[in-house]
Amino acid sequence: IFACVHEQSTLGDRTCIEAGIRNPRGALVGLVSTLASVTPPKPFIWRSYMPPSTVTMPHLGTSAGSMATACRATSAAPSYFAAASGPFGVHVDGGCIGNSPVSVAVTESLALMKGGLWGEDMAAVATRSPCDAIEMVVSLGTGGTPPQPGHGAGTWQSLAALLVHCATETRRDLQPLFDLLGDKVSRLQPQGAEYSDLDNTDSSVLKSMREAASQYAEHNYAEIDRIAGVLKQVKDPSDEDLLLMPPDLEESLDALEEHVPLDRSVTDGSIAASQSAMAMLT
Repeated sequence: IFACVHEQSTLGDRTCIEAGIRNPRGALVGLVSTLASVTPPKPFIWRSYMPPSTVTMPHLGTSAGSMATACRATSAAPSYFAAASGPFGVHVDGGCIGNSPVSVAVTESLALMKGGLWGEDMAAVATRSPCDAIEMVVSLGTGGTPPQPGHGAGTWQSLAALLVHCATETRRDLQPLFDLLGDKVSRLQPQGAEYSDLDNTDSSVLKSMREAASQYAEHNYAEIDRIAGVLKQVKDPSDEDLLLMPPDLEESLDALEEHVPLDRSVTDGSIAASQSAMAMLT
């Protein structure tokens, strides 16, 4: 998505569900942000699909939000980009509540299975034995560096660095899934690219990251081929089970307001002032 987002006019007011309607046989997509206008903050999913009415979803979310707001919300890394405000609350980068969205994806998928999106047989399996219902979990990393000596937490600067590293550690979040699912979980994480700030658009840095990713893909071809073989066999939801009707915005807000307070006076127009941040992210 980010590759095509240069300004709000690219997406206009198109909602997340419209992406699903335009490609009904494509993947169900959920973008995770952190709902920061409530205490404690909560994961929030911007969905390209409507969940079945037969199941209660484990996370707050909407299908009625605009794609522009969803992209802004999920990339609003604190200290780099401003928070995204709109009718669905104030949002920052989903990494603030969980650097890896894998746990959210797994619980969301299991809820959809139990709701019958992949048929009654799969619903029964997901209810009886969730681990058997999951075919493959793939986590895509954006690059990493080998462990290095730290500086403890003796100063405010070193403490801040320590907190950042703790918040961005992904393997710790994934370890329970590795233990439960074994080789059904795969983490693809290129190594060796020079660390760069999120707002760095220097062409040499981007080139280095692309080269590191290409080398990683070449060296891990067998694993990528194994993943592709599993994913090709995954059964699509049936047209009858997958609800792709555009949701009503007010009804979506009413449903969300049952769980968290909202300020409906805020509109999606508030993201217009931060389009430079979106351009830097592409």
